[in-house]
This record gives sequence, C-alpha cells and structure tokens, in this order.
Amino acid sequence: MLVANKELTNDVWPEVYASRQTRSVLTWPVTGVEKHNDQLCLVVTQDQIKGIIPLEVSGINLIGDGQMIKNRVMGLIGQPVSFIVTKIDKENDLFVGDRAAAMKAQSERLWETIKPEQVRQVIVRRIIRQRNQEGNLSLKGMFVELEGVECFIPAHEISHAWIEDISTIPQPGDVVEAYVQKVEPENQRIFLSLKALTEDPWPAAVKKYVKNSIYVGTVNGVADYGIFVSLEPGINALCHHMKSGRVNKGDRVAVAITKVDPEERKISGAITRVLRRQ
Repeated sequence: MLVANKELTNDVWPEVYASRQTRSVLTWPVTGVEKHNDQLCLVVTQDQIKGIIPLEVSGINLIGDGQMIKNRVMGLIGQPVSFIVTKIDKENDLFVGDRAAAMKAQSERLWETIKPEQVRQVIVRRIIRQRNQEGNLSLKGMFVELEGVECFIPAHEISHAWIEDISTIPQPGDVVEAYVQKVEPENQRIFLSLKALTEDPWPAAVKKYVKNSIYVGTVNGVADYGIFVSLEPGINALCHHMKSGRVNKGDRVAVAITKVDPEERKISGAITRVLRRQ
C-alpha cells in the first residue's frame, strides 16, 4: 500500500519524503530497468533505497518504434537523472518518481536565468553517429541535458580537432561545462559549444604553417574528394589523392602546403611522400 508518512529508518528517506511533500527535485543514478504492470521503468537507487520511474513520466522521447524507445531507456543506465517523488511504499522500501515533472520544473527556472556567454554544466546523454558517403560511421554530435532542457551539440562544436575516436570525447553520464552561444526561448532551443572553452589552435597555426613549405602529418581520414592529414590536434590539411599509390588512416606523410586560408580556417596541401605506413 502506498503511504505518505511512515517512521524514517534510513538516512536517505528524509529527502525522499521531502520531495514527496514539497516537490523538491532529487538526482540519483539509474541502476537498472524493470517491468512494473507490464511497463518499462527506470530504476534509481541510493543507499539501498530503490525507486522506479515509469516510462510515461521518464522524460524519454517516445517517438519511434519499440526498439528505438528501448534503446533510449537502456542508454540511461548508469547516468544520473533528476526526478520528483510522487508515491512512497515504505513497507517495500520503494517509491515512484516522475522525471518529466522534474525536468519541467528545472527548465522553467532555467529559462528565467539562461543567457548567452554563460558557462553551464551539462550531462552528456547520447552520442549520435551517422554513416558517411563511404559507408563509415562518423560522429554527428551529442545530446546533452541542461537543467531539464535537452540540447544537441554538433560535432564541429565538440572539439577543434577532427574526432576519429569517440572514446576521446565526453561519454554518456559525464558532467561537463558548456558555453552558451545563443538562446531562443520562443523555440525552446539553446545552442551550446564545448570547444569554445578550449584554446583555439588556429591563430597560432596561421603563423606556423607557411605556403610552399613541407610538414609532417598523420592521415586521419580518406574520402572520395581528398585526404585529411592532421598536422596537429585541431589543424588538418585537405590534400588531393596521390597520382600513384594510396595511403591509409594512421600513415605518417610529408605534406606540401599549397594554401592557408585564415578566414575559411582551411589548409590545402599535397602529399609528397609516405614516411611510415600504419
């Protein structure tokens, strides 16, 4: 039986009851997924106390087929989520939480205070990849949660460098700082950047890499229209395909710089020789 008042015997129960009575927001980790009344529920736990968040109030996008929705549910395992306690079953050491209500309360407060040029903490929720023209998976961006508002950060705003290995970027569940570029309350959109909080390598690169000079780099991408060579983190040269022979990702090569365009932030070049095969 669900009750609203019972003797408190665990340290975390006071905050659970406080959330039930005052609708305060709690943040606990998702530790599993269970079925209750034939409905998927997120499981949150803290100090042996267990709560469930039914799918209908989980704040998860329910648009799509069953497998897509299930993947979104499973993707939250191990991540912290906010919720408001709505029911308590102390006899079974169980409560029911509402994440959608917590996100709504958080977002209402956020829209009152969010402004461009602020630095805010976000939780990485999902990393999105898509197949490119060559059929390979490439990073499209990531979804993050900012105080109840889901935001998408495109790949070009995650890092100055070309991201080949997604394990080098923040992972789902990580809490990181993001720079607020633009706010559109009327469209409920917030534009964020991670790379804006890191040093831009381009000002130095413009002086460092000189036209008609040759530099060592590493091939980090091969496409139909050219070869990407990393000269340093965040600085790539786009080179024409070699007239004879071919290169692969990871090969060390010598690149002759043919053009440096500071405004377009692009360097063009030609591979003169392969120094070491991967």
